[in-house]
Parts: sequence; structure tokens; C-alpha cells
Amino acid sequence: MGEYVYDGDGRRLQTTENSVTTTYMYSGTKVLYEENANGTATYIYGPTGRLAKRTTINQESSTFYYHTDLLGSTRLVTDEDKSIISAITYHPFGEVDVREGSEDYLFAGKEKDATGLYYYGARYYDPEIGRFITRDILRGNRFVPQSLNRYTYCFNNPLKYVDSWGNFALGLASIAVLGSIPVAGQILIAVCLIGLGIYLAYDWWKGRKDKEVEINIDKSKEDKIEFYDEKGNKLIVKYKKDGKVDWILIPDPQGGHWTYWQDEDGNWHKHYEDENKKHGPTMDVTDQNETDMLNEYKRQAEEKWEDQYGDSQEGQEDSPPSDGGGANGGAGGGSQKRAKC
Repeated sequence: MGEYVYDGDGRRLQTTENSVTTTYMYSGTKVLYEENANGTATYIYGPTGRLAKRTTINQESSTFYYHTDLLGSTRLVTDEDKSIISAITYHPFGEVDVREGSEDYLFAGKEKDATGLYYYGARYYDPEIGRFITRDILRGNRFVPQSLNRYTYCFNNPLKYVDSWGNFALGLASIAVLGSIPVAGQILIAVCLIGLGIYLAYDWWKGRKDKEVEINIDKSKEDKIEFYDEKGNKLIVKYKKDGKVDWILIPDPQGGHWTYWQDEDGNWHKHYEDENKKHGPTMDVTDQNETDMLNEYKRQAEEKWEDQYGDSQEGQEDSPPSDGGGANGGAGGGSQKRAKC
């Protein structure tokens, strides 16, 4: 059994395992220093994560270097003479396959303690079952179905995503960009991304009476309207030339987006496009809450068009029905007007 002490931010300050007490010091969410009866360790970080540690044991200091993969998992640890001290391989969800040496910072750079669990900060992760052992404090997002199970790790895709603190998974491309940003900036970005994940469901219109929305206008083309919430998150509604909604685009926190459109019978359909512009299959919208949300978006968008341009006779010819694939189209580059939401 072990004993663990945490601060108000959930960071683990002290552990007692096998009668050895270790104290930790942090910079943001990163461990900078450890101390126990055996000695001390100071960690050095770079844009790609943990680079090295300097240990002092019995007044003798040594430096060790981490060699990691794209997920940040430790693959090799070498000493100052370039000799391999530790070597580790993993199964996809982080279960250790082969481990040589005594290094504790392993899968995704997280510490594996005496319980066999990885400490992620906000939660503990069990690699044997590929699940966190407690629920995420953030609710799932209907537009990312894998997030609805609040115990899953990285949307059940651990080779593509990394969860830095146990609350929010990011794609590897996002991690690479974040690595070059100072810690304070990373925390701010993480807060914004978490805010986006929370905000995306039914509350898009909540508290928006005095908010402005931008309408990009080009009367020679089909138009779109971009709604921004108070955090700057965007939802795009594409119009036909008669002011009726053609399609609705809703971004998700992973860099992709869902595109929604209606058929002639008024049924909603959708497809997903990821950050690499790869389209998923077309699906029917069967959830009534999701349908109600889309109908509300459509109603308000068409009302706004009518309020703004209902007296204009320009651009009133019919446009062809949408096939749902027009989400990559842009609005015209003409003048811009603003309307109160």
C-alpha cells in the first residue's frame, strides 16, 4: 500500500511507497525535482518534453538522457557515456511489453507507481484495461462519440492522441505545436480547449443576446454566416441564395468538424471531416436532442437572414440542393456587415 499527498490543483506532492517517501516540486504540470532518502533528481525539459535528469546520490551526481517516441513514451535512457541504462517497449495502450532497467517515467512520459497505475495528474490510468480508474470531470461531447464514455483513454485511439493531464486528449500534431509554446501559454490553450469541449453542445446560443455575429456578404455567390460565442468559438451556417440554410458546420476540439444538412423531407444527415480533410461516412441524425438543436440553429439563422436582407431582391434564384459535401466552400470576399445576435 502507498500513501499520497496532493495540492489544491491535484498535483501529487508526496508519495510513500515501500517505506520510501518521495517529495515532488513542479513547474506548472511538469515535475522538476524529486527528493527522497536515497537522493535527488532534477529534470530538464525541452520542446519535445522531458530531455534529461540529473541525479545526486551519496554526493555523487550523474546525468541521464531520455529518448522518446512521438507519444512521449520513454524508449531508452542513456548515461553520459552513451551506454543504455533502460530500454522499454509497450503495447498500444501503454502496458509494458519489455522493460530493462528501473526507469519509472514510461508510457507517454508518465510515472508508473507501485500500484501499476500511471499518474496523469487529474486521474490515474490503468494500462491493462486501457481506462482511467475515475470518471473525467468533463462531460463528453456528442460530436465526438468516443468521449461520451468518461473513462476511455484518448478516444480509444492511443496511437493518435495524447492526454497530457488526464482531462483532454490532443492529436499528435497539436502536441508538436504546443511543445514550442511556453508553459503558461500551454496552460491557457489547454483551458481554452477544455472550454470548447464543454461549450459545444446545447448552449451555443445561451447568453448571446448582446453578442455580435459576422456575416460575410457577396451577392453573386451563396453566403455563409459565422456565429461566435463569447470565447471566440465558431459555428458556420451556409446559406442558399434564397436565404434558406444549406448546411451547418460545427467544429470539434480535435481539429475536425461535423457538417449537417437536410434532405427534401426535412431529415438531417451528417458526416465528419478530420483535421486531414478525410471525410467519414454519411450518417442519419436520429437523436431527437441533436435534431432539436439543429432545427434551432436553422431557425435563428434564417430569421437573421430575413431580418437583414428580407427586403432585398438580389440573389433570390434557387440554388441546387446540397449534397452535404460543401463544407469546404468559403464565403465570398465581398463587403462585410454586422448584425446583433
